[in-house]
This record gives sequence, C-alpha cells and structure tokens, in this order.
Amino acid sequence: MNESTLTQLKILVERAVRPVRASTARKRKMREELLAHVVGVFEEEAARLGDDRAALERTALRFGNSTEVTSQLQESVPSGDRSGESALRLAASVAALLGAAGCFVHLGIAILIHGERGSLTATRLPTLALWIAFFAFCVTLLTLAMRQALLGPAGPSWLQVGLLAVAAWLIIPVTALMSHAVIGLTEMADIQRSLWEVMPLLPQAVLAPVALVAVVYVSWGSECRHDREWARLDIAEGIHS
Repeated sequence: MNESTLTQLKILVERAVRPVRASTARKRKMREELLAHVVGVFEEEAARLGDDRAALERTALRFGNSTEVTSQLQESVPSGDRSGESALRLAASVAALLGAAGCFVHLGIAILIHGERGSLTATRLPTLALWIAFFAFCVTLLTLAMRQALLGPAGPSWLQVGLLAVAAWLIIPVTALMSHAVIGLTEMADIQRSLWEVMPLLPQAVLAPVALVAVVYVSWGSECRHDREWARLDIAEGIHS
C-alpha cells in the first residue's frame, strides 16, 4: 500500500470521526480502530480485484455513509466524555487529590518523628491542604496550557510559551513565600524577611520552565503530532462512500 492510498483511507476515517464530540484520547482510539478496519478491508478488496482504485471505492462502499458512522460513534461515547475533561476540572481534581494526600503524609511523618505530640500539627492541616492544592492546581494548569501552546493544532505559539515559562519560573518562589507567610513558619509581619529567604530560589527555579517543557514533550509530543497530522487532512477531498 502506497502513501497516497493510506491517506485516502485516513480521510475516509477522519470524515466520520472529526464531527464526534468526545475527548481527544477517545477520538484517537476511534481513528486507530477504524483505520485498522478499513486497511484490512482495502487489502481484501485489492487482492480480489487487483486494482487499487477499485479497491478504494469498494472499501468506501463497505465503510458506509460517514454521517451514519459518525452517529454510531457518537452513541458509543459515554455522557461524561462528550465534551472531554476541561482543564479547570482536571486541575481541580489533581489539586484535591494531592492536597488530601499531602495532609496525611505530613501528619504521619509528624507523628512518626514526634510521637503523640505530632498530632498537634493537625491544627495546621487545613492551611497546609490549601497550599498544596493551590500549588498542584497551578502546576496542572501550567502543564496543560504549555501543551496547548507548544503542541496545539495551530502549531507552537512562542509568545504563550514565553509567558508560561515565566509563570513556571515564578511559581516555586511564590508558593515557597506562601508557605512561610501562611502555613505558620513565620507571621505575616515577617513577610519581608520571608521574601528575602526565598530570593535564593529564583536562580534554581529557572529549571522549572525547562522541566515543564520536557514533561510536555515526553508525555504528549508524539500523540499531539499524530493528532495534528489527522487534523490537517482535507476531509472534503478523497473517496466518498
């Protein structure tokens, strides 16, 4: 099978999948399954007919009307996945999970080190949970925004990447300052001293944007490039069923 034929089969699949309202991951799975199906049908028809063009037309015919296939695919999508998970909802879920987990870990370590007296640190747990949740919320949003800025369908937006890199650079010293001022290591009156204490974090925090970009590329680079290739297909062209 040559590249042109494969592109025609991809267009056939994309014409049915693109209108479906579902998460990116679910639509990616739909494409993979449908492409494997139409490739198998094409190879069967090509072996029988001995002509690629005729095999493509037979494959499109057997695939069926793309609108009907879209409707069937949409019906298979769970209601909670119709629009995909929003960035805010995902960030809130991560924040709640890590905030609660951080509290239990903090309390367990305190009791392990200080014995029963460590239970006194429970009075700080609500504030600690809020701080951990805030940090996790910000990091999750930054990561998702960086993924969109670097790997979105329209290509990289370097202005957004730069702004997000600055935000990633500042988030560590800012949240460290919050921990000093809010959690109770210092009083609010000592905010200036706390500020000077976190200033040394600024040079080290420059690694945060680098780490953020690396995480985005390692986690989603190949998948986003794959999705971008499908998004560039002109579904108005190609064979029609």
